[in-house]
Amino acid sequence: GEAVAHIAVDHNPMGMAMDPGRGLLYVANSDADTISVLRMGPFELVRTVDVTTLPGVPGGTPNEVLLSPDAGRLFVSCGDLNQVRIYTLPDLEAAGAIPTAFYPTGMAATHDGSTLLVTSSKGWGATKSLHSWPGVVSFVPMEPDAETLEAWTAQATDNVARATEFFSGSDCAQALPLPLDPDEEPVIEHVVVIVRENKTYD
Repeated sequence: GEAVAHIAVDHNPMGMAMDPGRGLLYVANSDADTISVLRMGPFELVRTVDVTTLPGVPGGTPNEVLLSPDAGRLFVSCGDLNQVRIYTLPDLEAAGAIPTAFYPTGMAATHDGSTLLVTSSKGWGATKSLHSWPGVVSFVPMEPDAETLEAWTAQATDNVARATEFFSGSDCAQALPLPLDPDEEPVIEHVVVIVRENKTYD
């Protein structure tokens, strides 16, 4: 039960997937939008892969990783992008994406390796409260044909790209009104909060 090694990765490591054939461990870092690749002997960080899909749209929140049965692909569920990203192995090149329901958090493969199961913790969304969100399980082919994967990838990308249009009519140079770099000058000078009723929960 003693620790034999400590390996530093990016912010908030969550899901992990072991690749026994290559002696590697893939770790999803949800607050850094990255995947850490660790070697199991000797224990060390091999590389870090950015899984951000679009420039200026951070917050992919990768929270789970799954190795395909043939160890040829790595599936990464990105909660805040509502999609599962697919990467080829061992190069970890982006191969496509699968649009999902609201906030995917878990994945599993059927025993025969033909179907990918994706759980989305917030279901379809658009409910009255957090407790009204039903979870959703999606059944997706593990190896879709090229035409299907291309259509899925286009849909997943289009869903995310909508966020870049929110401030398109403003004078903001960046896609988001608040800078991601703490040394960058923000475009917002003042924030005014008006409290209409001073309830106890305020």
